[in-house]
Amino acid sequence: MRKLLLAVLFACAFAGASAIPSASAERIPFAQAERPEPRTDMAIIYVYRTTAPPLLFSVGTYVDNEKRADLAGHSFTWFYITPGEHQLKFRWPFLAASPTVEFTEAFEAGQTYAYHYRGSMEFMGTLTTTTSRVDQLDPGAALAAMEACCAYRPALGAADVAIPPVIAPSDGH
Repeated sequence: MRKLLLAVLFACAFAGASAIPSASAERIPFAQAERPEPRTDMAIIYVYRTTAPPLLFSVGTYVDNEKRADLAGHSFTWFYITPGEHQLKFRWPFLAASPTVEFTEAFEAGQTYAYHYRGSMEFMGTLTTTTSRVDQLDPGAALAAMEACCAYRPALGAADVAIPPVIAPSDGH
């Protein structure tokens, strides 16, 4: 019991601002959440997280290395993105000791995309193993899942801020 108490105190003391979502963090019920209007010049991205250990930490959502969201358990967000190829990254704070998930995806204007962040944590004696994954889902199915589980947390920055597409490096020609 003493070891557990020390572990909790250590995590709280050194976890930093993104470890335990603050009471002031905006969490709006799904039914009251702002919804994006379809646009012909942008794509819409929904990202949500159900229960994904470690529970005390929020996972950062990045597009082209720009942080767009911090997702606590049972939360979702959305934002617009310019058409083209972008790198998506889902990264935990250092103390979470969970793997980062990153991939490149091509987005089309006028389309809606949805991603579900998942993870697991297993304990075997003193060894802890964590896994992380992100699944792309049909937007309709994702919205139904978000309605059943999640509260809205607005994206960081303005939701309609365009992120320029990734431009491939020039080969000098």
